Amino acid sequence: MAVAVGVGRYRKSTWCAWGACVAISAIGSLPGASPAQAAETANVLPQGISRFRMVGVFTADIGEKFNSSGMLEPFAASLNRSVTIQDYVAKEPRLGQLVDALNSLESGLGNRLLNTNLYSDFSLQARQFLFAYEFGLTSRLALGIRAPIVRRTVTASFRAESVNNAAYMAEQIGKLSPELSAGIYDVGAKNFDTAFFQAALFGSKGYEAPASFEKTELGDTEFGAKYKFIDGGLGGALGASVQAGVRIPTGSAPSLTQVFDTGSGAGAWGVGVQLFQEYKANPYLTLAAMQKVSRHFPDTRRRAVPRNAEDSLPSLLPEDDQVQDVRRSQALAFDGELASTIGVPGSGVTAWSALQISAQGAAKFSGPGELHYAGLSRGTDMRKTALELGVGYSTIPLFLKKRFRVPLDVDALYNVTLNGKNVALASYGRVDLKFYF
Repeated sequence: MAVAVGVGRYRKSTWCAWGACVAISAIGSLPGASPAQAAETANVLPQGISRFRMVGVFTADIGEKFNSSGMLEPFAASLNRSVTIQDYVAKEPRLGQLVDALNSLESGLGNRLLNTNLYSDFSLQARQFLFAYEFGLTSRLALGIRAPIVRRTVTASFRAESVNNAAYMAEQIGKLSPELSAGIYDVGAKNFDTAFFQAALFGSKGYEAPASFEKTELGDTEFGAKYKFIDGGLGGALGASVQAGVRIPTGSAPSLTQVFDTGSGAGAWGVGVQLFQEYKANPYLTLAAMQKVSRHFPDTRRRAVPRNAEDSLPSLLPEDDQVQDVRRSQALAFDGELASTIGVPGSGVTAWSALQISAQGAAKFSGPGELHYAGLSRGTDMRKTALELGVGYSTIPLFLKKRFRVPLDVDALYNVTLNGKNVALASYGRVDLKFYF
């Protein structure tokens, strides 16, 4: 009895683990591709003043996510599981005949023929270095450009440990049934190791085996303008500004063959509008709010498309014709912030705290043929709540008193995700250095 053993029912849960890594989008839910918010204010640069900003964002190791139910779980949780003999049988019915024959000789004997445990781990570190230039065109209007450099470090591991009792069983029952013993020897001759499962799960569909990597790439570039339409309202205490901008997809696109490589950009042109409001309750306390609505234009690129709802790992092989030019239409994204800033007038020292919320609807996908394009929408909607704490120091008060030569600001903050849906549990530190001239 020749038995060709493959992999079966566990493939769907396996792809959900790797597919979640694609939904990480160091691209929205991480500061890897979208400049993180920090101490949002309604201020606009004075006329004729320029500001050059250098920003560093550094995440801690990210290995967990909030799933579609809002529950926290490791990214690789669904891949860390046992593969029983019944999982093998589901793929190869002839193996089921062998298992049934062994169970008829002794209860449970066939179930002990072959078992495998799969182990996987995943973590990500994102580091962003943002360079920005702004210029005060008038006393109320400023223009700016910013471009990030993104460095992603992915640490990934995958291994399989199998217990194959076939050779031992073949020796024990060889005299009772030579034909049955030959079938068992055939199973025993196969090596169900890590390489076997990498080939069966990924290589058979044209994907690379999961592996660690490190990449440094340009992120998406942004141009924008900020206009202050309320300056000193309510007796000088109220200020409000509006900012509009466009995002150019200069970042890299996700890899087709490496499921961990999600790219460094959003992959599409986008526009956004932000409102800023601040109220100076007293000389020491400022209350602020921010609301932002953004939208990416539809984009088209090559994607692997499932055939149906059960096809959780679409094939990349040319003969399967599942890689198509897919059009993506993303939903509106919303970001909001409530913040309070405490400062000592004239000292240049400030401290702030902010509660931030983000949300986005699911994307829609379409393309040629009768493939299951709706399956690509899974996990593309998100929501997130984050807390930010920061401190800052400005030399501007000393500069105005001619006691310091260079007018600059230095800010440092810590940001942590509190809860969410389809987002990573991420925390990061950020340092801003701003020069005025």
